[in-house]
Amino acid sequence: MAIRLPAAFLCAALAIGAAGAQAGDIVRCVAANGAVTYQMIACPESSREQAAGIASEYPPPNLAERERLLANEREMYKRLEAQRDRDTALEMARQARAASESRAREAEAATEGEPYYVAWPARPARPVHHQRVARGNQPVWTGGNPLSPGFSR
Repeated sequence: MAIRLPAAFLCAALAIGAAGAQAGDIVRCVAANGAVTYQMIACPESSREQAAGIASEYPPPNLAERERLLANEREMYKRLEAQRDRDTALEMARQARAASESRAREAEAATEGEPYYVAWPARPARPVHHQRVARGNQPVWTGGNPLSPGFSR
C-alpha cells in the first residue's frame, strides 16, 4: 500500500502539468475577485488564464565581455590596494616623525635643567628710612632741636 500512494501522487502531478500550460511557461491567473497571481502551473477553473509574456529562458552569457569586465575589476582593485598601501605607509611615517619630534622635545627639556627666573626689583619695593642720629642733648626720636647749634638737615 505504501508503494501505490507515491505513484498516485506522481500520476496526479503529471496530469495537472499536462493539462495546463507547458512546463517553463509563466501564466498570469486573475481570480474572480481581481487577485492576480503568476505561476508555472495551470490556473484553477475559477480563474481566468492569460499568457504573461515573461521570459523563462535567457540567452547564453557573453563570456568574452564578462572576462573583460572581470579583468577591469581586478586592475581597479590592484590600483586601490596600491593606493591604500601608499596611504598606510605615509600615515606610519607621519606618526613616526611625530613620535621622534616629541622625544626630541622631551630630551631638550630634560637637558635645560632648572629654569632661571629674573627677580625684579632687586631691592625692596618700599624705601628704606635711615635712622636719625642724635645731635647734642636731643633724643633720637625727636629729630633734634632746630634752634640748637650744629643742627642741620
